Amino acid sequence: MKNLTRNLLGLYLLLLPWTYRADAQERLLHMPHNPQLRKMAPVLQQKSGETANLTPLQLPFTEDFSGVCGYPDTARWTDRSAFVNQHFGFRPPSIGVATLDAVDALGRVYPQGKTTAFPADTLTSRPIRTDSLFRPVARALTASDSLYFSFFYQPGGGIRNHPWEGLGDAPEASDSLILEFGFYTGDSVYTEDSSAKVPETRWVSVWSSGGTTLEQFVAKHHLDSSLCFRQVMIPVTDSCFFNPGFQFRFRNLASLEFTKENPTWAGNVDFWNIDYIRLDRGRSCKDTFIDDIALADNPGGLLKNYTAMPWSHFQASELKTAFEVHLLNLSNVTKNASYIYRITNPEGQTAGSYDGGSYNIEPLRSGGFQSYAPHARPDLRNLSLTSAADTVDFRILHLHREAGSGDLNPFNDTVVFMQPFRNYFAYDDGTPEAGYTVVDVDTYKTALALKFSMGKADTLRAIAMYINHVLDEANDFDFTLSVWNDRNDMPGELMYSQKVSQHYSDALYDFQLFYLDRPIALQGTYYVGYQISNKNFLNVGFDQNTNRSENVRYFSGNQWHTSFLAGTPMIRPYVGNPWSPVAAPAISAAAQGLKVYPNPVEDRLHIALPESMRENTTRLQVCNLSGQVLYQGAYTSELSTENLPAGLYLLKADDGKQRMHCKFVVR
Repeated sequence: MKNLTRNLLGLYLLLLPWTYRADAQERLLHMPHNPQLRKMAPVLQQKSGETANLTPLQLPFTEDFSGVCGYPDTARWTDRSAFVNQHFGFRPPSIGVATLDAVDALGRVYPQGKTTAFPADTLTSRPIRTDSLFRPVARALTASDSLYFSFFYQPGGGIRNHPWEGLGDAPEASDSLILEFGFYTGDSVYTEDSSAKVPETRWVSVWSSGGTTLEQFVAKHHLDSSLCFRQVMIPVTDSCFFNPGFQFRFRNLASLEFTKENPTWAGNVDFWNIDYIRLDRGRSCKDTFIDDIALADNPGGLLKNYTAMPWSHFQASELKTAFEVHLLNLSNVTKNASYIYRITNPEGQTAGSYDGGSYNIEPLRSGGFQSYAPHARPDLRNLSLTSAADTVDFRILHLHREAGSGDLNPFNDTVVFMQPFRNYFAYDDGTPEAGYTVVDVDTYKTALALKFSMGKADTLRAIAMYINHVLDEANDFDFTLSVWNDRNDMPGELMYSQKVSQHYSDALYDFQLFYLDRPIALQGTYYVGYQISNKNFLNVGFDQNTNRSENVRYFSGNQWHTSFLAGTPMIRPYVGNPWSPVAAPAISAAAQGLKVYPNPVEDRLHIALPESMRENTTRLQVCNLSGQVLYQGAYTSELSTENLPAGLYLLKADDGKQRMHCKFVVR
């Protein structure tokens, strides 16, 4: 049964009755959708029966979700509803997890969603040849070969050191995560369009887990504090699974949390995180260690106070003194490993480098994360961050490598972070794990303000806000954009207010950019945000991986308060020289003309434009999932991808009259 606060509002409301009136407070909402998946749509979905046309994979099968973000890698997976990311997993065995939740491949809450358990996401493998071995000598594979399937999993929600902290939403006891094995039966069925017969796949449930909080999960399974995932070992013994069309799939049953009084607040809930899946012969139930060293997460950027800031405001005092790097050894023996980082400017020139040398790293289960300071907390020193440009992005590469021949999975040994210096200040990392709102049921007068401080005078030109979509777009209403000065560490005099209408972005970022109708001269401390004086609740994106709550102020109960919620509402002030907003041409779907191949690509991407675009006026852009521009230039039929880390990217083509885009994967 859902707790009282969820029954009241159908959302994960963080009530603070011991501090403020229960009818006047800030509240944390479920994510109404997955914005990154929503912005990656449309994509071609795999139809029922089409997996029979895919070339089966061969053993061993290994996937730790470290090489791609966004949709699952089509080299191993057939569907698109799971979300591959580096944000929702709490202390995973390696960087990157696949998250199953209550939204579909387009990032929208499933239309069949209800308050009782319903089928939600599915993560389905491509067919795998479990009937035969092909190396060193081809022969039949049988139960005597000791075939085992293993994976790590955890319920969402994060570890809450306080009642108001979290990371996504935990599944309830009535929800579940299910693992099924599938195999070709020998019979045939028609495809959805009845155009052809394909082998029928029969699915058998082999494992499941009911929902729980992560705290209860860790305690129940006696998990180490450095690895809050549980590993499951399943022997494959039934003869039907030794099959040329063997598949496996994870499914989750979710339940939305809303009431009849607030149906439009139904949001994304019931997260499950999956990591490090292995299927191979010659294993046993004791084969729980992995011959692999890895990075557990991305150490992030260079700045101690912001994730992004204007280059003209940057000073050396803004830099961190060191990175915090979580390195782990998944094997059961001590390994010798090296660690380096390298920082380069947009021209590829080295702006900073570090070599921590080689050192032993103990197994995770006995030693936890690497504690050797030159690897775990490398200094940021002797950097040469210079540029004559107004905006600049620095590329930060972290590499943790086993000595000698190295481990068998190089993808989780390397992570890249692009440090932006643009014309805005940002505390958030660009990905919301929840929604944030302020409620006062007495006066309906609420406000949210985010505190910023500038060491030099500048001009405020615009404010960007990450405003979540909700069901029936009930979040789409006018509100008052506002700027305040500082008075005793709280918003003081109102310096600017403007009634604005929402205009949801069609770009990869979900930020809405509101241009001020007059510039505001600023220096020192100020606050940007919004005011509302009616019953509407504005659902703003909330980054739970970056906690800047000390800078968050909310107005409720006729006074300002400092936030109690661990995280950051996603609001960004834009400063600097004036620029004129230009209406962007309409973006057409990739299927209407722009094509790339091969996809996935390793080193050279070939680009074909439709006849309607003029090659001599077309400009190209390559962006990552954070919207950062990694390449731009005149049209060329071939681009090098050698310097791009493995992952998902967006290619844009614009000739001034029309704009097209498509996605591609670097392997």
